[in-house]
Amino acid sequence: MIPFLLASNIAQLGKRTSTAIYIIHPIVITIVGELVEFAGGYFPYVKSVYHYFAPLVILVICTALSNLYNRKKDSYKKSRSRS
Repeated sequence: MIPFLLASNIAQLGKRTSTAIYIIHPIVITIVGELVEFAGGYFPYVKSVYHYFAPLVILVICTALSNLYNRKKDSYKKSRSRS
């Protein structure tokens, strides 16, 4: 039962956030890549660690930004419907 609930939650998350993730992921990749290049000058191991975990890091950041956008959008719609 737990795997079904997890899959259902992930499906709902994907339904709400997939378009926003698709739109913002190139921007996030560029910004995080630049930050890693900058930090790589001071901490050489950052680049090698980033290459292994980059897809996961980008997914987490994009999902968080997408959720933030959706919450703000829903909040705006609620406030507009009350008026």
